[in-house]
Amino acid sequence: KLSRLEFLDLSDNMFSGSIQSTLGALTNAKVLLNGIEYRNLSAPLSVCSDLPGFDLTNDPNWCPPERNYLKKFYEEAKGQEWTEDSDWGDEFSNHCGWYGVTCNGEGNVIELSLDNNGLSGRISDSIINLTSLETLDLHDNNLEGSIPNQTGELLALSSLRLSYNDITGTVPNGFADLSQLKLLHLHGNRLRGDVPTLSLHGRSKSSFISDCGSPSDVDPPLSCPSCTVCCNIRQECETVASRTDYGVKAATFTASVVAILVAIAMVSRLYRKSNRSNRRQIFKSFRVFRLTGDEYTTIGKDSVYCFFLSNNFTAFLLSVIVLVVQAICYSFFVEGASLEFGEDNEWAYSYVCPRNSVECRLTAEVTSVGWIF
Repeated sequence: KLSRLEFLDLSDNMFSGSIQSTLGALTNAKVLLNGIEYRNLSAPLSVCSDLPGFDLTNDPNWCPPERNYLKKFYEEAKGQEWTEDSDWGDEFSNHCGWYGVTCNGEGNVIELSLDNNGLSGRISDSIINLTSLETLDLHDNNLEGSIPNQTGELLALSSLRLSYNDITGTVPNGFADLSQLKLLHLHGNRLRGDVPTLSLHGRSKSSFISDCGSPSDVDPPLSCPSCTVCCNIRQECETVASRTDYGVKAATFTASVVAILVAIAMVSRLYRKSNRSNRRQIFKSFRVFRLTGDEYTTIGKDSVYCFFLSNNFTAFLLSVIVLVVQAICYSFFVEGASLEFGEDNEWAYSYVCPRNSVECRLTAEVTSVGWIF
C-alpha cells in the first residue's frame, strides 16, 4: 500500500516486539531505524537483503552478513527444490541453525554440508565471502555452471567435495593457494584443462580425486599431475601411485636382472683368464653339472639361453645381449600399458570411488603374488 514511499524515519524510538518483514517490500524507500532499542537485535532477512535503503544493513548485529550470503546461495542453487531446507530463508531464525550449516563460537560459518540434497542451479559467488569456511560438501547433486574463480580465497578450507555434479569449465588456479586443504574430490563432473599442483596435508589414497582417466567426457581429459586417484566416464578409478609404482618396480626389476647378468659375464671372463689348474679344482662340480645334458633339455636345445652354459665367452655374451633386448622390449610394454591412462592400452582400472563414501574401494581380484607372475 506504500509502494511509492521514499523515506521512512523510525530512528531513536523504543519500539517493542520485532521489526516487521513487510518493510522489505519498500524497495524504493530509505528506511532509518538507527538508535531504536529492540530486544531482538536481528532484523528480518528480507529487510537486510532486499532493502537497499535500510540504514542498518551493514550493522552485523542487525544484519549478520553471512546470513545474506547463504540466502543468495540458496536462491542460486534453487533452494525451494531441495530435499531438505529446514529454516533456510526463515526471516528471524539464526543462520547457524539452518540445515547443513555449522558455525563456530563466534557465529562464523565453518561447515556447509548439503550432499545428496537435490541442489541444482549453480554455485553462487557469494560462497567466497564465508571466509571461515573449513568444509564445503556439495557432492552428489545436480549443480551446473563453473566453480567460482575466487574459491581459492577460502584459505581456511580443508575439505572440498564437488564430485558427482554437472560442473563444467576449469579448476581455478587459486586452488594452489589452499594451503590447509586435506581433501579435494572433483570427479563425476565435466571439468577440463589443468588442475593446479597441490600439496595436500595428510595425503592419503583418496585425498585428491578428479576425472583424469580415459575415456573422458572432454577431450583431452583433465590433466592432474598431483591427483592421488584418476577416474573415467564409466566411474572406474585407479590410484596414480599404483601405475607409477608398477612402472618403477618393473624398471627396477629389469635393471637388476641385467646388472646381475653383466656381473656374471665379467666374473666368467675373469675366470677364463685364471689358472687352468685352479679353475678345474674350484669349478669341478659345475663341469659335472654341464655334462649331464638335462639342463639343455630344460632350457631348450634350440634356445639362445643354452649359451649361458657354454664355455665360449662370445656365446655367453650373445645370450646376455638377447636378454637385455627382451628386457628393453618389456619396458616398452610396461610404459605403454601401465604408465598412462588411455584408450589405446590394456590397463584395467581396479578402484571405484562411490557417491556415498569418502574412501575409494579396491575392486581388483589380482593379488600381489598374481602381479608377480
